[in-house]
Amino acid sequence: MVKEKGSDPHNYTTRELYNEFGPKQIQRTLLARSLTSEDLARFGNCDSADDTSLELKIFEAAETLKQRCIHDFSTSVLAILLFHDSWNPKTARSYKGRVIRRISAMFRDEAKHKSEKYCMEIPHIQILRETTGNYSGNLYEAREHWSKFSPSDLDFQRSVRLPVPLPNQEGIRFSEEAAFVLGAIYAAGYLARKNKESQDPYRVIIRGDKGDLEFFQKHLHVLIGSVFNLSNLCSRETRPTADRNSTYIMPSFKIDSLAIATWLRYDLGFPAGGTRNENKRFPEVCLREHDYIPFLSGFVSLKGTKHKQRGAIRFVSRDQGLLLQISRQLQRAGLPVSRIYDSASPFIEVVKSNVPALLSKLSIRNPKLMQ
Repeated sequence: MVKEKGSDPHNYTTRELYNEFGPKQIQRTLLARSLTSEDLARFGNCDSADDTSLELKIFEAAETLKQRCIHDFSTSVLAILLFHDSWNPKTARSYKGRVIRRISAMFRDEAKHKSEKYCMEIPHIQILRETTGNYSGNLYEAREHWSKFSPSDLDFQRSVRLPVPLPNQEGIRFSEEAAFVLGAIYAAGYLARKNKESQDPYRVIIRGDKGDLEFFQKHLHVLIGSVFNLSNLCSRETRPTADRNSTYIMPSFKIDSLAIATWLRYDLGFPAGGTRNENKRFPEVCLREHDYIPFLSGFVSLKGTKHKQRGAIRFVSRDQGLLLQISRQLQRAGLPVSRIYDSASPFIEVVKSNVPALLSKLSIRNPKLMQ
Protein backbone atom coordinates (compact mmCIF):
# COMPACT_ATOMS: atom_id res chain seq x y z
CA MET A 1 0.00 0.00 0.00
CA VAL A 2 1.41 3.40 -0.99
CA LYS A 3 1.70 5.89 1.83
CA GLU A 4 -0.74 8.76 1.42
CA LYS A 5 1.04 11.94 0.32
CA GLY A 6 -1.78 14.12 -0.89
CA SER A 7 -3.16 14.67 -4.37
CA ASP A 8 -0.05 15.72 -6.28
CA PRO A 9 1.68 12.97 -8.31
CA HIS A 10 4.93 14.92 -7.95
CA ASN A 11 4.94 13.99 -4.25
CA TYR A 12 5.47 10.34 -5.09
CA THR A 13 8.75 8.68 -5.95
CA THR A 14 9.38 7.14 -9.35
CA ARG A 15 9.29 3.70 -7.74
CA GLU A 16 5.85 4.38 -6.27
CA LEU A 17 4.41 5.74 -9.51
CA TYR A 18 5.85 3.02 -11.70
CA ASN A 19 6.03 -0.04 -9.46
CA GLU A 20 3.18 0.27 -6.97
CA PHE A 21 0.41 2.44 -8.37
CA GLY A 22 -2.51 0.75 -10.07
CA PRO A 23 -5.50 2.21 -11.98
CA LYS A 24 -7.61 2.89 -8.87
CA GLN A 25 -4.83 4.72 -7.04
CA ILE A 26 -4.03 6.74 -10.14
CA GLN A 27 -7.68 7.72 -10.62
CA ARG A 28 -8.03 8.80 -6.98
CA THR A 29 -4.90 10.92 -7.30
CA LEU A 30 -6.12 12.61 -10.49
CA LEU A 31 -9.62 13.25 -9.12
CA ALA A 32 -8.12 14.84 -6.01
CA ARG A 33 -6.27 17.32 -8.23
CA SER A 34 -9.50 18.89 -9.52
CA LEU A 35 -9.98 16.67 -12.55
CA THR A 36 -13.49 15.29 -12.96
CA SER A 37 -14.84 11.84 -13.72
CA GLU A 38 -15.84 13.17 -17.16
CA ASP A 39 -12.23 14.27 -17.76
CA LEU A 40 -10.92 10.84 -16.88
CA ALA A 41 -13.51 9.18 -19.11
CA ARG A 42 -12.11 11.05 -22.14
CA PHE A 43 -8.59 9.77 -21.48
CA GLY A 44 -6.99 6.73 -19.93
CA ASN A 45 -7.29 4.30 -22.84
CA CYS A 46 -4.56 5.53 -25.18
CA ASP A 47 -2.46 2.36 -25.11
CA SER A 48 -3.69 1.34 -28.56
CA ALA A 49 -3.58 4.85 -30.10
CA ASP A 50 -1.31 5.45 -33.09
CA ASP A 51 1.20 8.33 -33.07
CA THR A 52 -1.16 10.86 -34.66
CA SER A 53 -4.00 10.02 -32.28
CA LEU A 54 -1.65 10.15 -29.30
CA GLU A 55 -0.43 13.62 -30.31
CA LEU A 56 -4.02 14.86 -30.45
CA LYS A 57 -4.71 13.32 -27.04
CA ILE A 58 -1.58 14.98 -25.59
CA PHE A 59 -2.83 18.38 -26.77
CA GLU A 60 -6.32 17.67 -25.46
CA ALA A 61 -4.96 16.54 -22.09
CA ALA A 62 -2.83 19.68 -21.77
CA GLU A 63 -5.85 21.86 -22.58
CA THR A 64 -7.93 20.01 -19.99
CA LEU A 65 -5.24 20.46 -17.35
CA LYS A 66 -5.26 24.18 -18.13
CA GLN A 67 -9.04 24.35 -17.63
CA ARG A 68 -8.61 22.65 -14.25
CA CYS A 69 -5.79 25.09 -13.30
CA ILE A 70 -3.19 22.31 -13.21
CA HIS A 71 -0.48 24.19 -15.07
CA ASP A 72 2.59 22.56 -13.51
CA PHE A 73 2.26 19.22 -15.25
CA SER A 74 5.16 16.94 -16.12
CA THR A 75 5.48 13.99 -18.49
CA SER A 76 4.59 11.72 -15.55
CA VAL A 77 1.30 13.54 -15.00
CA LEU A 78 0.45 13.39 -18.70
CA ALA A 79 1.31 9.70 -18.85
CA ILE A 80 -0.84 8.68 -15.89
CA LEU A 81 -3.73 10.76 -17.24
CA LEU A 82 -3.53 9.29 -20.74
CA PHE A 83 -2.96 5.67 -19.68
CA HIS A 84 -4.61 5.40 -16.26
CA ASP A 85 -7.05 2.67 -17.35
CA SER A 86 -4.28 0.14 -17.87
CA TRP A 87 -1.53 1.60 -15.68
CA ASN A 88 0.44 -1.09 -13.84
CA PRO A 89 4.08 -1.75 -12.86
CA LYS A 90 4.79 -3.64 -16.09
CA THR A 91 3.50 -0.94 -18.47
CA ALA A 92 4.15 2.34 -16.59
CA ARG A 93 7.65 3.03 -17.88
CA SER A 94 6.75 2.22 -21.48
CA TYR A 95 3.73 4.57 -21.28
CA LYS A 96 5.86 7.45 -20.05
CA GLY A 97 8.42 6.63 -22.74
CA ARG A 98 5.72 6.91 -25.42
CA VAL A 99 4.66 10.32 -24.13
CA ILE A 100 8.25 11.57 -24.03
CA ARG A 101 8.96 10.36 -27.56
CA ARG A 102 5.81 11.95 -29.00
CA ILE A 103 6.39 15.28 -27.27
CA SER A 104 10.00 15.22 -28.48
CA ALA A 105 8.88 14.54 -32.06
CA MET A 106 6.34 17.37 -31.85
CA PHE A 107 8.56 20.06 -30.33
CA ARG A 108 12.22 19.09 -30.79
CA ASP A 109 13.01 21.72 -33.41
CA GLU A 110 11.30 24.60 -31.60
CA ALA A 111 12.92 23.66 -28.30
CA LYS A 112 16.33 23.57 -29.98
CA HIS A 113 15.75 26.98 -31.59
CA LYS A 114 14.69 28.58 -28.30
CA SER A 115 17.56 26.94 -26.42
CA GLU A 116 20.04 28.51 -28.81
CA LYS A 117 18.27 31.88 -28.86
CA TYR A 118 18.05 32.25 -25.08
CA CYS A 119 21.23 30.34 -24.16
CA MET A 120 19.45 27.96 -21.80
CA GLU A 121 18.17 24.41 -22.06
CA ILE A 122 14.48 24.41 -23.00
CA PRO A 123 12.76 21.04 -22.33
CA HIS A 124 10.52 19.72 -25.09
CA ILE A 125 7.51 19.57 -22.75
CA GLN A 126 7.95 23.28 -22.03
CA ILE A 127 6.91 24.10 -25.59
CA LEU A 128 3.71 22.11 -25.02
CA ARG A 129 3.04 24.11 -21.83
CA GLU A 130 3.54 27.37 -23.71
CA THR A 131 1.47 26.28 -26.72
CA THR A 132 -1.49 25.36 -24.51
CA GLY A 133 -1.25 28.43 -22.24
CA ASN A 134 0.10 26.59 -19.21
CA TYR A 135 3.17 28.80 -18.66
CA SER A 136 3.13 32.13 -16.81
CA GLY A 137 6.81 32.54 -15.94
CA ASN A 138 9.15 35.18 -17.33
CA LEU A 139 12.45 33.35 -17.82
CA TYR A 140 12.67 34.34 -21.48
CA GLU A 141 12.15 38.00 -20.63
CA ALA A 142 14.57 37.68 -17.71
CA ARG A 143 17.32 36.55 -20.09
CA GLU A 144 17.25 40.01 -21.67
CA HIS A 145 18.48 41.44 -18.33
CA TRP A 146 20.38 38.56 -16.71
CA SER A 147 22.84 36.50 -18.73
CA LYS A 148 24.16 33.95 -16.24
CA PHE A 149 21.27 32.14 -14.52
CA SER A 150 20.48 28.52 -15.46
CA PRO A 151 16.87 27.33 -15.12
CA SER A 152 15.80 23.72 -14.70
CA ASP A 153 12.73 21.99 -16.10
CA LEU A 154 11.16 22.33 -12.65
CA ASP A 155 11.54 26.13 -12.90
CA PHE A 156 9.65 26.12 -16.21
CA GLN A 157 7.11 23.65 -14.85
CA ARG A 158 6.37 25.87 -11.83
CA SER A 159 6.44 29.08 -13.94
CA VAL A 160 9.14 30.61 -11.75
CA ARG A 161 9.71 34.33 -12.30
CA LEU A 162 12.83 36.44 -11.73
CA PRO A 163 12.71 40.15 -10.85
CA VAL A 164 13.66 42.35 -13.77
CA PRO A 165 14.21 46.12 -13.73
CA LEU A 166 11.25 47.83 -15.35
CA PRO A 167 10.99 51.36 -16.77
CA ASN A 168 8.69 53.87 -15.11
CA GLN A 169 8.60 57.61 -14.36
CA GLU A 170 11.68 57.31 -12.13
CA GLY A 171 13.79 55.37 -14.63
CA ILE A 172 14.80 51.69 -14.66
CA ARG A 173 14.20 50.10 -11.27
CA PHE A 174 13.02 47.03 -9.42
CA SER A 175 9.56 46.91 -7.94
CA GLU A 176 9.54 47.77 -4.24
CA GLU A 177 8.42 44.20 -3.48
CA ALA A 178 11.38 42.71 -5.35
CA ALA A 179 13.91 45.06 -3.74
CA PHE A 180 12.49 44.32 -0.27
CA VAL A 181 12.67 40.54 -0.83
CA LEU A 182 16.26 40.81 -2.06
CA GLY A 183 17.13 42.76 1.08
CA ALA A 184 15.63 40.00 3.23
CA ILE A 185 17.53 37.31 1.30
CA TYR A 186 20.81 39.21 1.72
CA ALA A 187 20.10 39.52 5.44
CA ALA A 188 19.22 35.92 6.27
CA GLY A 189 19.71 33.77 3.20
CA TYR A 190 22.41 31.46 1.92
CA LEU A 191 22.89 29.13 -1.04
CA ALA A 192 23.07 25.35 -0.79
CA ARG A 193 24.74 22.87 -3.14
CA LYS A 194 23.64 19.27 -3.59
CA ASN A 195 27.07 17.94 -2.66
CA LYS A 196 30.70 18.97 -2.30
CA GLU A 197 31.48 18.12 -5.91
CA SER A 198 28.72 20.34 -7.30
CA GLN A 199 29.73 23.88 -8.24
CA ASP A 200 26.29 25.37 -8.86
CA PRO A 201 23.85 26.18 -6.05
CA TYR A 202 20.41 24.62 -6.41
CA ARG A 203 18.54 25.93 -3.36
CA VAL A 204 18.09 29.20 -1.46
CA ILE A 205 17.58 28.82 2.29
CA ILE A 206 16.30 31.74 4.37
CA ARG A 207 16.34 31.34 8.15
CA GLY A 208 15.17 33.70 10.85
CA ASP A 209 15.15 33.32 14.60
CA LYS A 210 12.19 32.43 16.79
CA GLY A 211 11.21 36.10 17.06
CA ASP A 212 10.76 36.28 13.28
CA LEU A 213 7.98 33.68 13.07
CA GLU A 214 5.13 36.18 12.64
CA PHE A 215 7.10 38.14 10.03
CA PHE A 216 7.75 34.95 8.02
CA GLN A 217 4.15 33.75 8.23
CA LYS A 218 2.27 37.01 7.64
CA HIS A 219 4.58 39.00 5.42
CA LEU A 220 7.68 37.40 3.94
CA HIS A 221 6.07 34.26 2.47
CA VAL A 222 3.50 36.43 0.68
CA LEU A 223 6.18 38.73 -0.76
CA ILE A 224 8.50 35.92 -1.86
CA GLY A 225 5.58 34.07 -3.42
CA SER A 226 4.55 37.18 -5.35
CA VAL A 227 8.05 38.13 -6.53
CA PHE A 228 9.07 34.64 -7.70
CA ASN A 229 5.58 33.32 -8.55
CA LEU A 230 5.91 30.52 -5.99
CA SER A 231 3.51 28.87 -3.57
CA ASN A 232 3.73 26.48 -0.61
CA LEU A 233 6.78 28.24 0.80
CA CYS A 234 6.04 28.00 4.51
CA SER A 235 8.54 25.84 6.33
CA ARG A 236 9.21 25.58 10.03
CA GLU A 237 12.07 23.83 11.77
CA THR A 238 11.66 22.54 15.31
CA ARG A 239 14.74 23.25 17.40
CA PRO A 240 15.59 22.38 21.02
CA THR A 241 16.02 25.19 23.52
CA ALA A 242 19.43 25.76 25.11
CA ASP A 243 18.51 23.72 28.18
CA ARG A 244 17.10 20.89 25.99
CA ASN A 245 13.93 20.86 28.09
CA SER A 246 11.63 22.14 25.33
CA THR A 247 11.55 23.14 21.70
CA TYR A 248 10.81 26.24 19.65
CA ILE A 249 9.93 26.94 16.02
CA MET A 250 12.63 28.42 13.79
CA PRO A 251 11.00 29.99 10.72
CA SER A 252 12.67 29.11 7.44
CA PHE A 253 12.04 28.90 3.71
CA LYS A 254 13.69 26.45 1.33
CA ILE A 255 13.37 27.67 -2.24
CA ASP A 256 14.24 24.79 -4.55
CA SER A 257 14.90 26.69 -7.75
CA LEU A 258 18.02 26.44 -9.88
CA ALA A 259 17.00 29.62 -11.72
CA ILE A 260 16.71 31.70 -8.53
CA ALA A 261 19.82 30.21 -6.89
CA THR A 262 22.07 30.68 -9.94
CA TRP A 263 20.63 34.17 -10.57
CA LEU A 264 21.60 35.21 -7.06
CA ARG A 265 25.03 33.62 -7.34
CA TYR A 266 26.14 34.60 -10.83
CA ASP A 267 24.05 37.62 -11.85
CA LEU A 268 23.93 39.39 -8.47
CA GLY A 269 27.18 38.13 -6.95
CA PHE A 270 25.71 36.45 -3.88
CA PRO A 271 28.51 34.55 -2.08
CA ALA A 272 28.91 30.87 -2.85
CA GLY A 273 29.97 29.68 0.60
CA GLY A 274 30.71 30.68 4.15
CA THR A 275 28.15 31.53 6.77
CA ARG A 276 25.14 33.63 5.87
CA ASN A 277 26.76 36.76 7.34
CA GLU A 278 30.13 36.60 5.59
CA ASN A 279 31.53 38.06 2.37
CA LYS A 280 28.31 39.66 1.18
CA ARG A 281 28.48 42.69 -1.06
CA PHE A 282 25.19 44.49 -1.59
CA PRO A 283 24.26 44.16 -5.29
CA GLU A 284 24.74 47.39 -7.25
CA VAL A 285 21.37 46.92 -8.95
CA CYS A 286 19.71 47.37 -5.53
CA LEU A 287 21.65 50.50 -4.57
CA ARG A 288 20.23 52.82 -7.19
CA GLU A 289 18.56 55.98 -5.99
CA HIS A 290 15.05 54.53 -6.09
CA ASP A 291 15.86 50.95 -5.03
CA TYR A 292 18.05 51.21 -1.97
CA ILE A 293 15.32 52.19 0.52
CA PRO A 294 13.10 49.11 -0.08
CA PHE A 295 16.22 46.90 -0.27
CA LEU A 296 17.44 48.34 3.03
CA SER A 297 13.96 47.89 4.50
CA GLY A 298 13.99 44.18 3.74
CA PHE A 299 17.54 43.82 5.02
CA VAL A 300 16.88 45.63 8.31
CA SER A 301 13.61 43.73 8.82
CA LEU A 302 15.57 40.49 9.18
CA LYS A 303 19.10 41.58 10.12
CA GLY A 304 18.16 44.09 12.81
CA THR A 305 17.71 43.03 16.43
CA LYS A 306 16.07 45.03 19.20
CA HIS A 307 18.14 45.53 22.36
CA LYS A 308 15.57 45.34 25.16
CA GLN A 309 17.46 47.37 27.75
CA ARG A 310 18.91 50.07 25.49
CA GLY A 311 15.97 50.29 23.06
CA ALA A 312 18.48 50.38 20.18
CA ILE A 313 18.36 48.38 16.95
CA ARG A 314 21.59 46.48 16.47
CA PHE A 315 23.27 44.75 13.55
CA VAL A 316 25.64 41.96 14.54
CA SER A 317 28.12 40.29 12.19
CA ARG A 318 31.58 38.75 12.29
CA ASP A 319 32.10 40.35 8.86
CA GLN A 320 33.05 43.95 9.59
CA GLY A 321 32.92 44.71 5.88
CA LEU A 322 29.20 43.92 5.99
CA LEU A 323 28.77 46.22 9.01
CA LEU A 324 30.42 49.04 7.05
CA GLN A 325 28.02 48.47 4.13
CA ILE A 326 25.04 48.62 6.50
CA SER A 327 26.41 51.78 8.10
CA ARG A 328 26.91 53.54 4.74
CA GLN A 329 23.41 52.77 3.50
CA LEU A 330 21.75 53.82 6.78
CA GLN A 331 23.71 57.08 6.77
CA ARG A 332 22.74 57.56 3.12
CA ALA A 333 19.11 57.39 4.32
CA GLY A 334 19.87 60.05 6.94
CA LEU A 335 20.03 57.65 9.88
CA PRO A 336 22.99 58.08 12.28
CA VAL A 337 24.79 54.85 13.16
CA SER A 338 27.28 54.09 15.90
CA ARG A 339 30.87 53.06 15.31
CA ILE A 340 31.66 49.34 15.12
CA TYR A 341 31.85 47.87 18.60
CA ASP A 342 34.66 45.32 18.33
CA SER A 343 33.43 42.85 20.91
CA ALA A 344 33.24 39.04 20.74
CA SER A 345 30.35 39.63 18.31
CA PRO A 346 31.05 42.94 16.49
CA PHE A 347 28.00 45.16 15.99
CA ILE A 348 26.74 48.61 15.08
CA GLU A 349 23.52 50.13 16.31
CA VAL A 350 20.92 52.84 15.77
CA VAL A 351 20.41 54.32 19.23
CA LYS A 352 16.99 54.53 20.86
CA SER A 353 16.43 58.22 20.08
CA ASN A 354 16.93 57.53 16.33
CA VAL A 355 14.82 54.37 16.14
CA PRO A 356 11.55 56.31 15.42
CA ALA A 357 13.27 57.94 12.42
CA LEU A 358 14.45 54.54 11.20
CA LEU A 359 10.94 53.10 11.45
CA SER A 360 9.55 56.17 9.66
CA LYS A 361 12.13 56.21 6.88
CA LEU A 362 12.15 52.48 6.18
CA SER A 363 9.28 50.09 5.63
CA ILE A 364 10.05 47.70 8.48
CA ARG A 365 7.50 44.89 8.46
CA ASN A 366 8.90 42.70 11.22
CA PRO A 367 6.73 43.11 14.36
CA LYS A 368 9.63 42.31 16.69
CA LEU A 369 11.38 45.57 15.68
CA MET A 370 8.26 47.69 15.92
CA GLN A 371 7.23 46.86 19.49
